[in-house]
Amino acid sequence: MENFTTTTCNSVRKDSLISEEDEISSRRFIPHFRDEKFFGHVVTELKSNPGPKYIKDAKIISHDNIILTCHSNCEILIWSDKEQSLKDAGLGYYYGSGCVLTVNHVIDYENCSIFVTFREYEFCMIYLAHIAKKNKDQDLAIIKLQGSLDPLQFKNIKNITNEIEIKDIYVFSLKPDGEYELKTGEIMQHHPSIKDMLKNELLISVAGINGDSGGPVCSNGNVVGLFRGASTSENGLEKYGRMVKIDKSFLKCD
Repeated sequence: MENFTTTTCNSVRKDSLISEEDEISSRRFIPHFRDEKFFGHVVTELKSNPGPKYIKDAKIISHDNIILTCHSNCEILIWSDKEQSLKDAGLGYYYGSGCVLTVNHVIDYENCSIFVTFREYEFCMIYLAHIAKKNKDQDLAIIKLQGSLDPLQFKNIKNITNEIEIKDIYVFSLKPDGEYELKTGEIMQHHPSIKDMLKNELLISVAGINGDSGGPVCSNGNVVGLFRGASTSENGLEKYGRMVKIDKSFLKCD
């Protein structure tokens, strides 16, 4: 029976050796910032005034009457306060009242600050955020945005549920050009060689790429889970995605 290796699909690995693939992946998350130097400037601005800030072509722009309506998917950026550099990145799902749902392993760092970005065509909006709630056993976390929520007027926030039968699914993946791509798939049967499955975890046919961790997994117009990572067989011929289901009671956040 084929053995499997499990990887979480964070954008930047948690050790100090960042591969070329990881570096390319991390660039998807900061196209409007151009480089870490300018991103560091935005970090300083947000820590003195939570914002949000609006970024276009590596400049902080005026934000009079700008609102976001398209989609509530977002990117999560982890900034090392000690190293003054981007530490990690992943995805999340904004579901209202300043709350963003993601997987715990994306935000599980010490001495780091958390930032959330939303994209709207030619610019992006960025918030400083803090951890409001997390559950390591279920690999779930909620982070809360700091600053005005008035610009967030999304028209298509999906219902989050674990009470429907899941069949066909679709997963949001962040492409190299920074745009979202929908990948369709289905729930797979548990593979006996994968030993480290969480109790709330399912295998899916969409394996995902670096940086997809925390993104919503949807079915029939509902968010039914979060993408967590992938498992690959030793011979490289089989690869599965992994998603965690969401207990609705976890969504309650003060």
